Amino acid sequence: MKTYLSFCVTLLMAAFIHSVAARSPKCIAKFDNGIGAGVLRETFTKKLYCAYLGIPYAQPPIGELRFEDPVPLYFDASVTFDNVSHPCVQHTIAWKKLGNEDCLYLNVYTPYVRVSKRPRPSMPVLVWIHGGSFTEGSSETDIFGSEFILDEEVIMVTFNYRLSALGFLGIEDLNIASNLGLKDQSEVFRWVKRNIRSFGGDPKRVTIVGWSSGSAAATYHMYAHSSKKLFSHVIAMSGTMTQPWAYSFLTQWCSNEFLKYIDVTNKDELKMKPAGLIVSNDGPKFHYFTLTHSCYMPSADNDYARRNPYDAVRMMRPINDVPLMIGSTAVEHDNLYDSRNFSMDQFNYPNNNVTIYERIRDYLEYRRANRSARIFYRKLGSYADFQFGLQYFIEKASQRFKSPIYRYRFSFDGPFAYAKNEYYRNEIHPMSGAMHGDDLGYLFTPYNYRNVVTSGKVNEPLVKQSLKVLRRMVRLWTNFAKYGNPTPANSKIHQTTWPPYNDLNQPRQYLNIDRQLRVQRKDISNKYYYQMWKTVFNCLYYYKCEFLNKAYNKY
Repeated sequence: MKTYLSFCVTLLMAAFIHSVAARSPKCIAKFDNGIGAGVLRETFTKKLYCAYLGIPYAQPPIGELRFEDPVPLYFDASVTFDNVSHPCVQHTIAWKKLGNEDCLYLNVYTPYVRVSKRPRPSMPVLVWIHGGSFTEGSSETDIFGSEFILDEEVIMVTFNYRLSALGFLGIEDLNIASNLGLKDQSEVFRWVKRNIRSFGGDPKRVTIVGWSSGSAAATYHMYAHSSKKLFSHVIAMSGTMTQPWAYSFLTQWCSNEFLKYIDVTNKDELKMKPAGLIVSNDGPKFHYFTLTHSCYMPSADNDYARRNPYDAVRMMRPINDVPLMIGSTAVEHDNLYDSRNFSMDQFNYPNNNVTIYERIRDYLEYRRANRSARIFYRKLGSYADFQFGLQYFIEKASQRFKSPIYRYRFSFDGPFAYAKNEYYRNEIHPMSGAMHGDDLGYLFTPYNYRNVVTSGKVNEPLVKQSLKVLRRMVRLWTNFAKYGNPTPANSKIHQTTWPPYNDLNQPRQYLNIDRQLRVQRKDISNKYYYQMWKTVFNCLYYYKCEFLNKAYNKY
């Protein structure tokens, strides 16, 4: 009987493959108990690739599964994967609600492989964690098109994870776990570990790469038991778990404010509320120096954040001590600060004391002296919101990691800049420089790149230069995915050797990515604004506020 059933299953699978052959003859992934068919596409360089779109990796987190850990999903059928799923339910920057709770899907993009009798080496894998302040974003292909990465014979995986209160609420009294969004991400990594061979991928060469809040998430996974041995490298682009917007110290306040706003008293009532209301922009928020952020972000648990991030990176070796590439753009948020006020009204730090805030305000005004308030607080805001947290993580990690850490700075300011051309057109200060998110346009193929190509401007000098920068950056990122080294001896780029930042035999060095690639030395900790914010940070975090008593005598 079992033999007969096995024969029938084989016939059904064969029939399924035959039925899709006319449309996508080569995009077939075979699993233990099923078959997935993808869509055959073409890169900008006319290379074929397969796109498997909308693959479920967990049970839909709806009904009784809302606010529960992800439940893994296993293949037991033959399915065509040809539609990108809805994003997870969210409110966007434009205050629009979009998405669906049934959103735990991923996409796999793999170079087309011709059928051959010779075994083909398995390919390395990049798993992309999208950003969006833990409250918005998706695996959208218009933004994160993987064509250039596929040209380098690297597989790309993108996915959705739960956002906002549905993914990062955490109320202990209601038995709602923290960090469900991070748990979704770990479930994706497990899915990749189990299944990526079916797509020609190497489960031993999986690199997780994130941007902004996705980058912060990537660093959390380096310290998480749930993600142990699920990846071999990490790329952190413009974010770490030590950013002030990447960890909540005030979970009790956030929980109380959320429950008052949503008007429920237990978990069952909360599961009955409309998803749009739960993720509404009207929920509780913090004001971080120059940025406003919702309460929904990673918080303390027994896995991803057993210690708060500042203590974790300072005192612990990572559970996943793997090669790390980490960096930022040249100006990040600096050119937005003219349109945002520096606020000291509320901090997401342990020393949450109104009197201390008032005294810090006076201290900073004294330090400002005769400097322009606009320029002073724009520069200080850059360190408070972003630069200090990044530098803190890199310096502390460099003392603890055994694996190499490669630091970079993306400085090229060109026409493919993603954020500058898409989100912030009306807010940007005229200062030049690559800002937060501009580098995405030099790794992926978002529509601003496609517009340049379709408009026939590819031969313009700046566009040609931009394409060179793009190709170099993609090669660096994919080299790292292949070898754990962005400039290995067999694949140097313009004779560049990028040394590890934490090499004890060399001074601290980073790679500046601009029109040319240059290895440079830098000691950001001696900078005026960095040292000033470090003093304030030590008061807000370590309660070392003595400087407030002698500030006027010292300065």
